[in-house]
Amino acid sequence: MKYQHIFFDLDHTLWDFDRNSKAALSDVYYEFDLRQFQIASPQHFQEVYGPINERMWVQYRLGEIDAETVKIGRFRESLKRFGVVDEDLVRAAKSFYLNQLPLKGYLMPNTMEALRYLQAKYKLHVVTNGFRAVTERKIAHSDIGAFFESTLSAEEVGVLKPNRAVFDRALSMNNATIENSLFVGDNLIADVQGAQGVGMDQVFFNPHQKAHNETPTFEIKDMKEMVELF
Repeated sequence: MKYQHIFFDLDHTLWDFDRNSKAALSDVYYEFDLRQFQIASPQHFQEVYGPINERMWVQYRLGEIDAETVKIGRFRESLKRFGVVDEDLVRAAKSFYLNQLPLKGYLMPNTMEALRYLQAKYKLHVVTNGFRAVTERKIAHSDIGAFFESTLSAEEVGVLKPNRAVFDRALSMNNATIENSLFVGDNLIADVQGAQGVGMDQVFFNPHQKAHNETPTFEIKDMKEMVELF
């Protein structure tokens, strides 16, 4: 293979965001006794919070809202759906969640095995749209930091993937080239189309085997396939 550098997205690719977020939201539920507001269970709260969070992340990626609006707005809107209008609670829940989330260390299946194998052959990096401070703690608490030579949060660039400036910064800070680099991610727009936009080969990580019309360089459904490919 011609590759020397492999750049990974983090959330939903290596780090199991869904599982970790559910655990952190469960902590929020019990810490603030959300049952008192007729929120029946942590799952009940998560069912409302999940779609709101996803929508706000799309708006953030499109530049329609800023990072702080995502962080606090998803809790403000979720609680409001249950008839709770309490700005002190919103801000406390937001801060507690952001503190608890990166302490959860669940990885996508076979991630550790794939990273061990690939590290012996390639230089590995993380490039994420996630918030810098939270990203650093996620990596530290999931014990994968030693695998990576660099970590770049798009927040540091001032724009988000799929903007080519993020990919250009990742390449330049590691003395990598488009030709000897590969990008691995789960998002067809941010990761696959973003890498395609700069001419970089891509691996679309598609664990749920979603139907799509893109033509990534490679497509996998499990991280163990990275070992088989490379």
